[in-house]
Amino acid sequence: MRRQRSFWLAAIGLVLSVANTGLQAQDSPPPDTHLDDLHLGRSILPGVTGPAAGIWFADSGTNPNRLNEWLATPKTLIPNINGPSGAGRLYYNLGTDIIVFFDGTAYQEVLQSATMLGVSLTPGLEIWRTSSRWFASNPARSVSNNQFFYPYLGSWHHHFGVRAFRPGTYTFTFQIVNPVAHNGAPLDPSQLYTITFRNRPVMNGTVNLPGWVAVDNTPDLIGNQARVFIFAANSQPNSESQALRYTDVYLNPDGTFQIPEALRDIPDGEYRIGVRPLTATGLATLLPGNVALSVVTPGTFVLPDNHIGDINRDGIIDDEDFNTVVQNQGRTPSSSGYTPGSDVDGSNLVDGVDYDRVRLNQGRISEFFP
Repeated sequence: MRRQRSFWLAAIGLVLSVANTGLQAQDSPPPDTHLDDLHLGRSILPGVTGPAAGIWFADSGTNPNRLNEWLATPKTLIPNINGPSGAGRLYYNLGTDIIVFFDGTAYQEVLQSATMLGVSLTPGLEIWRTSSRWFASNPARSVSNNQFFYPYLGSWHHHFGVRAFRPGTYTFTFQIVNPVAHNGAPLDPSQLYTITFRNRPVMNGTVNLPGWVAVDNTPDLIGNQARVFIFAANSQPNSESQALRYTDVYLNPDGTFQIPEALRDIPDGEYRIGVRPLTATGLATLLPGNVALSVVTPGTFVLPDNHIGDINRDGIIDDEDFNTVVQNQGRTPSSSGYTPGSDVDGSNLVDGVDYDRVRLNQGRISEFFP
């Protein structure tokens, strides 16, 4: 009798690329496994000096992403999630666990301890557990230099949130190092494993923010966000609540962005698109016509200008916004008493330019409202 502690890996599109790896006979996978699991164990392939650690990718007869062999050849999984609720950006739930075996008296863990070492990650990909970043392309940005330790008698069952900031293809290469067998004997490190996460764009767009001069110096260019709303084709929406779905995107310095494949619960077809800036105080704007949503032939569009100056986010640039700029003259976003959004142009100083911009746009209203 054998069992495994279960966890799951939910993915939009995933390729697992590894060399041929399995487990020693007594540590072999049980016949029925739960969903798609990465289980740490002992490889049937020898290491440099002796037995080595290995990873087995689980299989379930009821799982459409099942693999009927161990980590022998690259595989592509069927998409089965759409990202976090409402957001739709690339996101996976990655879990880890340990193979156990029954010695006739009790269940025994195959490994006593081990460390997962992140060897490399594509820039823009991060792996989190709860509120801590454990793996990043720059190890200095992780909490423990891209290493996660699994202790003896600790919990081997851990979930990680794998996310990327934009659509694309991302890889996570890792290795099991410093493994210790259940009997206390040290093992050789595992081979390198690479998981490839793929999230293709289904739309390409451009946001125009006349007067916005802020420079995005954040890592991975995540300092300028906008919210994209997908409405029914030929509709005339006046409220965000009428959207079929929305997703937050990161704008590139030139205003371009891509809507990710994570929105696959929206079928291919024609839709109306609306955008409301989140970082800039811009009004919500609708694309005049329909645009195609398709992972095969993504539509491309340029939105009308998103005019900035709606400081209180009520959908109209009016006297209240103008008075707020006047009251905040000379302040910076770090100043005491600063009203968020008063630095209308993103220059880090509320000055005459902000005054002029709000006066120029005064009276403009959003095409749809919160």
